[in-house]
Amino acid sequence: KIFSFYKERHLSNKKEILIFSNNTDFVDLATMFWENLKIKSLNELEEQCYDNRIIIICLNPFNLSELKKLAKKCKEHPSNIYKFIFPYNHSIYISNYYSEEWGNPCPLCFFYSIEAQLRGSQTGVDTLNFQVMVDLFYRESGNFEYDGLLDKEDWISVINELNKEFKLPETMSNKIDDVLKIDLSSYSLSYDTCYHWEMCDCYE
Repeated sequence: KIFSFYKERHLSNKKEILIFSNNTDFVDLATMFWENLKIKSLNELEEQCYDNRIIIICLNPFNLSELKKLAKKCKEHPSNIYKFIFPYNHSIYISNYYSEEWGNPCPLCFFYSIEAQLRGSQTGVDTLNFQVMVDLFYRESGNFEYDGLLDKEDWISVINELNKEFKLPETMSNKIDDVLKIDLSSYSLSYDTCYHWEMCDCYE
């Protein structure tokens, strides 16, 4: 049973794109740029059920409990495709597209791979910097909120990257697992590929 048929991955066969956020600056900018898209408060996603949509979720402030709750919701609505955006370590991260039907890395895989990379980049066993402290707070309390202290213009890079993705041709299946880091110090972009977190069972 370790083998299964490859599932074709397409973004173009969904009814519409929906964007949800708990950040008013992001909602304001997104509404200004995309008059044809539905951009809503995150509360509306939690109150309603959607199927066969592409759902983009922007979290700021970010907290791990909310991400875990949303990841569970992703599994409950497997016909949707999800993408997550959140600030972390003075950067903004844009996740891969995730679908329960595809069995590709989920939002928790994405978050914990970021956390592991940041920990692995520390020099010295006893190093305790701001990000390590934030990670410890997350471990002790999943309700700890991290506000990236973003200005409204910081979201422009996110809008721009999403806008490029919306214009990609239908044959973009090779980009579905791509992830992006936007460094808020220099606005430089770093692309990578999302992999399964070894403690997650989303690939089963």
